[in-house]
Amino acid sequence: MLRVEKISKSYGSQEAVRQVSLDLKPGQILGLLGESGSGKSTLLRLIAGLEEPDQGHIFFRDQPFPSFSRQLIPGHPQIRMIHQDSSLLPRHRIYENLHIELRSYSEKYQKIRIKELSEICQLENLLNRYPHELSGGQKQRAALAKALALEPAVLLLDEPFSHLDSHLKPQIRTEIMQIIRKNGTTAILVSHDAHDALALSDRIAVMYQGEILQEGSPQKIYTNPHNPYVAAFLGLANLVNASTLARICSKPLPHKQGCIRPEDIRIAHSQEDSFEAKVIQIQFMGHFLQISVQLDQGEILHFYAPKSDFFDLHQTILLKINPEDIYFFESDHC
Repeated sequence: MLRVEKISKSYGSQEAVRQVSLDLKPGQILGLLGESGSGKSTLLRLIAGLEEPDQGHIFFRDQPFPSFSRQLIPGHPQIRMIHQDSSLLPRHRIYENLHIELRSYSEKYQKIRIKELSEICQLENLLNRYPHELSGGQKQRAALAKALALEPAVLLLDEPFSHLDSHLKPQIRTEIMQIIRKNGTTAILVSHDAHDALALSDRIAVMYQGEILQEGSPQKIYTNPHNPYVAAFLGLANLVNASTLARICSKPLPHKQGCIRPEDIRIAHSQEDSFEAKVIQIQFMGHFLQISVQLDQGEILHFYAPKSDFFDLHQTILLKINPEDIYFFESDHC
């Protein structure tokens, strides 16, 4: 559906995107992750056809993008972008926002398509409202309906959930992505929130300083990060060196550094293959506890425990790690 081959983009001396390659299959959702300034939004604008790469090529259904300089209106007709500000026209009702998108079609088709969109995006009772009269989730559904009006093959979502309240976010992001999947649309979801990408994407690409550090399935990247940056970006990670690993695993391991996820550290019920640690912090996270402990040489580790468990500050406890649950990096650097 979409292929990106070694594209680069600079602004003066600042290289925003560097030798990036991607390949999206029809109906696939790619989560594009990275901190602010990593090049995510620039990459999205290049894919949308709103800017032209300095180097490299972009193909849609194996056809190269038309030259940016030859286009009267920037962008690709089969690719649509949804910004975090929802892109709705504020002085027009939702029905009018959809009608404007479909203005080149017959009145009969407009009515049919708006009815379809309102059903898909659950807008039946909201069509006569203005954007300012909608909640955050309703605005996102309306913006999605507007983007889907002309049945684009590829949808680009630039931080679409960043303005939502945290308690509404899980439900709304699930609803939006269900609509996209039901519609069979290929999509790229740009986010700085790893939880969004892990929960919603078929594949994930992690960007850093204009480059893609790692790409793969959410499970593969989470459980086998290539370097410390990727490990920490996708969730809480205990980064430990070789000497610490040798002490807590009771045997030497032939790696300089490793990653242990908090869920892979367990309470031990015997001295065998266990190590002692002192509880220094207890955080109630709702459905689980996050416990921070200190080892005998000062190292800090974090692990999760059931909320029903009880711990005292400064209590010494026994912990256990299965060596098979330690992930080793291909590189210690980004």
